[in-house]
Amino acid sequence: MTDEIQMYPVEPDVLRYKLNKEMPYFADVIYRLIPKPQDDMNTFAVDENFRWYYGEEVPFTPEEQVTVLFHEINHLIRNHFGRRHERDPKQWNVAGDREINDWFPQHLSPPNKGVGSKKYHMDDCGLPDGELAEWYFDRLEQFELHAREDATSMDPGVGKCMTHPGCDSKDKDTVLDKKTYDVTQKGVMHVPVCGGSAGNGDGDSTDGDEQGDGGVSEVEAEAVRQSVAEKVQDEHKQGRGNLPGSLVDWADKYLNPIVPWSKLLRVAARRASTEIQGDTTQTFTKP
Repeated sequence: MTDEIQMYPVEPDVLRYKLNKEMPYFADVIYRLIPKPQDDMNTFAVDENFRWYYGEEVPFTPEEQVTVLFHEINHLIRNHFGRRHERDPKQWNVAGDREINDWFPQHLSPPNKGVGSKKYHMDDCGLPDGELAEWYFDRLEQFELHAREDATSMDPGVGKCMTHPGCDSKDKDTVLDKKTYDVTQKGVMHVPVCGGSAGNGDGDSTDGDEQGDGGVSEVEAEAVRQSVAEKVQDEHKQGRGNLPGSLVDWADKYLNPIVPWSKLLRVAARRASTEIQGDTTQTFTKP
């Protein structure tokens, strides 16, 4: 690369204070993070136990660092780790990024860069905003996901492609059969590099207590999400702050999940039918 990237120091306590001042309803998750500086990182990442990995110097201004931390925290409150299951970590992480970034509050979006840019949303690959990570994951099958050498969690970069030796670092559209619309050749999409919903880069994480670093357990993490959702609703009812509408929708759906009653009814009926058919003991008990 010809231009040297300017690096800025990371001050975890100052950064958390700034984000908490912007979004006090996120306080529970902000101050549950376990800061863990890394020598070989130039970005931020989190794991499912709320450990926050960061480079001691990153290519983000202090203001941009607030945005990146907000992005990482959203991987936690959206439970992208728990929702991944057996999906490919890299592709799932990109899908999770897309779920998060189309509901960023405008005042946290840096101008003409990162989350405020077209590149960081789904319209760069012909997919709409406003969907869940699971939906995006399925549609990303039609792309090869590459990373450039200067990619960060905020921007896909412009440098040399590090994923494939023969790649010219340019994005390419997917080739479709004009009659069947089947994919005949995958497109190439260079994506931001974010450790968010795939752990610290490898998709694996161990329980925080086993590491002795105070990591948050699965039960505690769920309690934090519950608390954040309740505070978001309270903030919305009082009409304060710069609440993104999609964040309010998330809180409402989290606290009032839609129960698939038809599916549950089928399961209950099937179970009852099976139990009756298998019951060959004759008694005088009233059915």
